[in-house]
Amino acid sequence: MTVAIVLAVYGAFAALVLPRLLRRAAWTDRAPRLAIAMWQAASASVVASALLSAFAVAVPASVVGHGLAGLFEACAALLGDEATLSAMSTRISLVVGGLVLARLAYTGGAVLLVARRERRRHAEALALLGEHDADLGALVVDYEERLAYCLPGRKGHAVITTGALRSLAPEQVAAVLAHEQAHLRGRHHLVLAAAEARAGKRRSPASAGC
Repeated sequence: MTVAIVLAVYGAFAALVLPRLLRRAAWTDRAPRLAIAMWQAASASVVASALLSAFAVAVPASVVGHGLAGLFEACAALLGDEATLSAMSTRISLVVGGLVLARLAYTGGAVLLVARRERRRHAEALALLGEHDADLGALVVDYEERLAYCLPGRKGHAVITTGALRSLAPEQVAAVLAHEQAHLRGRHHLVLAAAEARAGKRRSPASAGC
């Protein structure tokens, strides 16, 4: 039970305190990759601690260190033993663990489906409005607003408007498009999708690109 309490306390700390500390930290501007990695690790550890806390309550600590075979036997015995399952703490821990997994699966699926639908609609609009420029390696959209972004996916591409092309020097255009191509190569949209799945919410369609 002590292990379950420690994991639950850590989960609450990681969910409530760590995000505030990271937002206030001055070093995140100097090391954005490290900051993103820490943010992702903190959010993933919240889910892991919740599952492990439920697991620690449901499975006796005496069998955890007996190897995988012993652990699987204990889990099978737990599910088949009505007397054990009738214990309030065991039932609650199983329900909590199941709810955490179900919510993660639901939000993850919802984020992926919504993002795919938004990208498909956006790609259809770009097919009508944009024109591929081989020299730039990007889609050019005739629009006065100065915009540049990337549309991820299997056929992902960078997008830039004519307003941006007119206002930027050639070397600046190259730097902007290289930045967007880096987003595509790094598959940063998957990193965002994982964070959104754990947060249980989607960004607005206007910010669906990279």
